[in-house]
Amino acid sequence: MIRISLLILFFIFCTRFGQAQEVMLSRQDSAIITKYKESASKLETQNNLKEASDYYNQVAMKYWEHNYLNEALSYYKKSLELNSRLGNRNAIAMINSNIALILADKKEYIESLNYFEQTFVVRKAKNEKIGMISALINMSVVLNNLNRYDESIQKLLMALDYSREINDAQQMRSCYGMLSETYQKSGDFEKSMYYFDYYKSFNELVTETKVKKITSDLVEERLRKQLVEEKAIRDSLELLVKKRELVVKEKELEETESTNKKLLRNMSKKELELEVIKRDAILKEIQINQAEADKRKTFIIFALVVFFVLIIGLLAFYAYWMKRKDNQKLKLLNTEISQQREEIETQNEDLERSNNLLYDLNNKLTSSIQYAKLIQVAMLNKTIKISNLVKDGFILLKPRDVVSGDFFYYGKTDKKIVIAAVDCTGHGVPGAFLSMIGNNILSRIVEYENLSEPSLILSELDKGVRNSLNQEHTDNRDGMDIALVTIDYQQNKIQFAGAGNPLIYFVNGEQLTIKGSPAAIGGYSRKTEKLFEQHEISFHKDDQVALYLFSDGFIDQFDNSNKKRYTRKQFAQFLSQIQSEPFSKQSSVIEEEFVRWKGKNAQMDDVLVIGIQL
Repeated sequence: MIRISLLILFFIFCTRFGQAQEVMLSRQDSAIITKYKESASKLETQNNLKEASDYYNQVAMKYWEHNYLNEALSYYKKSLELNSRLGNRNAIAMINSNIALILADKKEYIESLNYFEQTFVVRKAKNEKIGMISALINMSVVLNNLNRYDESIQKLLMALDYSREINDAQQMRSCYGMLSETYQKSGDFEKSMYYFDYYKSFNELVTETKVKKITSDLVEERLRKQLVEEKAIRDSLELLVKKRELVVKEKELEETESTNKKLLRNMSKKELELEVIKRDAILKEIQINQAEADKRKTFIIFALVVFFVLIIGLLAFYAYWMKRKDNQKLKLLNTEISQQREEIETQNEDLERSNNLLYDLNNKLTSSIQYAKLIQVAMLNKTIKISNLVKDGFILLKPRDVVSGDFFYYGKTDKKIVIAAVDCTGHGVPGAFLSMIGNNILSRIVEYENLSEPSLILSELDKGVRNSLNQEHTDNRDGMDIALVTIDYQQNKIQFAGAGNPLIYFVNGEQLTIKGSPAAIGGYSRKTEKLFEQHEISFHKDDQVALYLFSDGFIDQFDNSNKKRYTRKQFAQFLSQIQSEPFSKQSSVIEEEFVRWKGKNAQMDDVLVIGIQL
């Protein structure tokens, strides 16, 4: 008997997770779904996301009612995406719960558990205890289907604690029943019986409470009917009493008339005359009394008129006096308002002068930054294009601000081509100043000192930056990361050295990566000289070789949700995907990928990518 009771209880929680067969849509349901889809699409185009999500919910519900689970999932997820953009937390929790139930129907328990957990997070944030309990019980059912009984029991114990907090006997009964069933499935029959005893007690309590409520309602209804019946009886009795009184009065009246008729028949003519005289006297007396009553009535009416006229006069005087007082207050208020208006106008004039001053300062600052950009572009511009030095190539530079802290360098020595991607500390104007210092030093090292060994170039660049910024005698710690290659076409060799930044390259479609040395260019160091490791790559004339140098601006960019960075690994995978694209298009493809990843999020840093094809 205990086993049967437990199975019945578990069936109540689990039947909704069984997958049923699809039921063919009627013509009417198909028409409704089509209409709702069109309405949702139109509203979404008009940016009316709230109503569009409601229509998507109704489409999903129609599909769910007919067990078209994949279609129901698809439209619930569309609604979830719109409500996420709206920040509608109640709707998000409800839709997550529905998606979780559908996934459970499909026996996709892991994903179902994930959506139930998201539902619980939203309910907990809003401290909705009933919603939290429901989500925890649903999670326990899914965990039971996954045979993860210990986790299921933890969820149920949490749900039980919340049920105790709100003193909800029905929820406690459900938790005890589920705990008994879960312990039984896990093989712990002692605890199963322990929690089943609690389930029975709370089931009796809930049942007794419901019976008392029903009984109370029945008693209340019976008393209400009795009161109605008693009122009807009382009304009937009052009617009977009135009828009886009326009958008695009619009888008395008939007896009186009969007596009067009899007296009249017995009265003599003389008596009749005397009776007439007597009645005339009574009539005159009544007329006199009536005249006096009319006089009194006229006096009372006159007195009342005078009284009301006085009252109206007093009220009119009071109203006049109050109006005069209000006018005085209004005059004072108008004076204060006038003074405040003058003060506001004075403040507005001061504010306008401040705004004009800020506008002038902003224009001057903007003009200065624009001029700095012209200087930076002029210094970084080369008389020859990079594609004239190699088979093909591109340079993608996207400053975060007007001017950039990233810069590129390429040039020639007697025998080699030197190409570098440099990322300076900071961005904007400070980064731009540092980039011009770095560019000048690199030009001197390569073009005037004719150095072509990457490790030597980086060492000289490090010394030049530290000396230019006087870093051994100041607190300045600015510097730069760099990836630098030299290409020797005569010996078919590539040499690379990096400070912080790596080299990604492809040889006949195979991707390889060389990490840069951990030391950065510039910044104070206790060592007299930093070591920059040099690497060498050999290739044949017929080999297809592509080199990529870049700063960390792309790989450190957060996505539209501001939760994930792009990462160097993902960037390397993306470069593998676009290898089939012509080099002339790769720059625009990389830029499109950056814009797609960034979405509406702000650009975090300067972005520099150099691609070279040998």
